[in-house]
Amino acid sequence: MDNSKNNDPVFEALFKQAVIDDYTDEIDSIPSNDELVKKYPFTPQFNVRMKKLFARVRRKEILNKVIKFSQRAAVIFLFFTTFLFGLLLINPEVRATVGNVFVEWFESLRQ
Repeated sequence: MDNSKNNDPVFEALFKQAVIDDYTDEIDSIPSNDELVKKYPFTPQFNVRMKKLFARVRRKEILNKVIKFSQRAAVIFLFFTTFLFGLLLINPEVRATVGNVFVEWFESLRQ
């Protein structure tokens, strides 16, 4: 009988438990946040820099929201304008006038 096949599951279980134990020991050895803050305080320059960075991120988020809102408003306006223009083209007189304007415009571009 091959002894290595029997040892593989036992080795895997022991290895897994050893890794877990080592991980928990290492995590427990890390000091708490309060102790770290006392031991390694931030400089005032760092705090000012971080405030500026957070303010920049907030401004960028607000700008992105404004841009997205403006794009949606522009699409709604264009849709509404196109719809009203389409309604105006139902009238034959308006359709003829618009056609004449386009013809004159293209003729002026050719010259």
